Amino acid sequence: MQKIKYCPKCQKQYDINQEKCECGYEFVKLESHEDETVQSTNTKVIVDNVPLWIWAFLAFITESVLGWVFYGMFKNSYPERAKSAKKGAITFYIFVGVVVLITVLYLVLDAKGKIV
Repeated sequence: MQKIKYCPKCQKQYDINQEKCECGYEFVKLESHEDETVQSTNTKVIVDNVPLWIWAFLAFITESVLGWVFYGMFKNSYPERAKSAKKGAITFYIFVGVVVLITVLYLVLDAKGKIV
């Protein structure tokens, strides 16, 4: 497979070793050990000003359904926020499981007369 790169000005396709485009754009040569690497220049930084614990808390108190909705909405654009919402949803399931386990144990022990 031949490695290619595109000119950001005219969008023409060139061999990875090409140094200059026909339109005059000069490609930046990146150092690499084994394979050539093309660095993206259109990186967009997304700033998340909402603390992560808020998303975990919202996922927890909304009975985890919204936690999974938040996770699905944010997993590509805000991965840390999505991870926090998922943790809140899973925490809710664990909490409910512990409460159900304690309730069942109490009812079983009470039925046997072992709880005063």
